[in-house]
Amino acid sequence: MIQLDSDYLVLQAENGECFFCTPEGLSVEILGDWASGLEPELIQNAAEAVWHHFKKDKSREVVPVREFSEMLENALRGLGLIAPKAVEIDLLQVAAQAGVRFELGFFTDLRTELKKNLAASPVQIRFIHLRESAKQLAGCRRWNQACGEMHARILDFLRGAWDTDARASQALLIIQ
Repeated sequence: MIQLDSDYLVLQAENGECFFCTPEGLSVEILGDWASGLEPELIQNAAEAVWHHFKKDKSREVVPVREFSEMLENALRGLGLIAPKAVEIDLLQVAAQAGVRFELGFFTDLRTELKKNLAASPVQIRFIHLRESAKQLAGCRRWNQACGEMHARILDFLRGAWDTDARASQALLIIQ
């Protein structure tokens, strides 16, 4: 391999194409659409910091563009400059993980999952598979009154937990 000047880092695209760059030569175009709306100078400074992290702290010569972009996005998110992504919580999966602990385990795990995801300050939290999880927790193959009651209990629990745990959050609650 050719010995590079110590000021260069190789960014490798998914197709194998390589780009040689210095901290000053980083291009904002590789960062994607999520960077639009931010000051170019701010992005450039953050990109230089990420370049320094890979080149100096990690002693890496070659970094995939995707990894570089994700690290930069995380850095900007950590500074509060871009909003975290939406979070999706699968209620059916939480119900399956509760296993033999049934409802008690489900609601405990659900509260833990909600708190964990709220800590990341997401834009929205989406709970999916409400109907299916209600059927599973009620132990029914077909929808019946017990499923409807479990459905209502899950909704009540989510609303109460949201009011308690997400009071200061700006996140949007979506239940499907």
